[in-house]
Formats: sequence, structure tokens, C-alpha cells
Amino acid sequence: LSHTANYNFFDTLCSKGTITRTFRAFDCHGQSSQCTQRVFVNYEQDYWLKFPNDVIITVCDGTGNYGEPEFNGEDCELLGVSFEDEIFTVVPDACYKIERTWTVINWCTYSPNQPCVAVPNPNPNATSNNPANLVGPTIAPLGTPQPWTPTNVRVNPTDPQTTNYSVFYHGGTYTNYATG
Repeated sequence: LSHTANYNFFDTLCSKGTITRTFRAFDCHGQSSQCTQRVFVNYEQDYWLKFPNDVIITVCDGTGNYGEPEFNGEDCELLGVSFEDEIFTVVPDACYKIERTWTVINWCTYSPNQPCVAVPNPNPNATSNNPANLVGPTIAPLGTPQPWTPTNVRVNPTDPQTTNYSVFYHGGTYTNYATG
């Protein structure tokens, strides 16, 4: 018995596609028989992420280290993470404000024809314990157990209903803030 496997139509980075396996058996008279099997591997998005909390800094901190997204279950994903900072030097109740916009792309599902989704985060209040300040949201599918349960909050205190952040599970951008 011999066999070969063809991975020409299989994406090894995202673990999806078709694997073609060919088996050949020989009898005692040297005659052979061949069978081909196609294995279809569907991609299943299976990661969760938590964006960093908004940060209020009371001392000069030039490190720029204000947190970053945390991931869980990303072993079969090809994730790209980047950020852009916009710095405001004239703001009320603070010396400056940094708006850091995170972009997370799952290259296994990315399509340039699909719009990017903005994950909501209202401007924080400069008082650190203000109820309008949200913790960094967790983005996960519905039913994900703790500690990765999707955030479910009122994005703005006046919103009539809460927003379940599982609706943003398929990618997007998120802006978090640091003031000092």
C-alpha cells in the first residue's frame, strides 16, 4: 500500500482548502488498484480578543505603552494588528489626549470589498472613575464562556439598550484613549 497527498489547493497558513490523497494497493500478482480521496477543510474563525482599557495618566509617561489587544485561541488564524496615534495637545481637563486607533485584520477572512467595522468607544471623561468610561471591550461570538464573554454595555449612558459586542466579531477598528 502506498499513498500520496497533494496540498496544491490547501492554504496551510489558515488551515483551509482541499487535500487530495491517493492510495494505491498491490496484490500478490503485481496488479494495482487506486483510490482518490478529497478532504475538504472548512475554515472556522475561532479566536477572541479584548481591546485595552482607556487609560488616564497622572504623571508624565513617555513610554507609549498604554496596553494592546489580547487574543485567545488564535492558533489557526493569521491576524494582523496595527495602530495609529492622534495626539491632541489642547484638551479640557488634561495636558494632552492620545487617540490610538487599533486595526485588527484576520487575513484568513479579509476581503478588500467589505467595509471595515468601527467598534464603538465613546470619548472618556478625564475623571478616572466616571461611569461613562468603558473598559476595553471583549469581542467574541455569542455564548463564549468567561473570561472571554463578549462585552454587553450601553455604549453611551443615554442609549436605550445595551450593545452586545459579539456583533463586531468579524473584524474592525477600535479607538482607545490615553489622557494625562
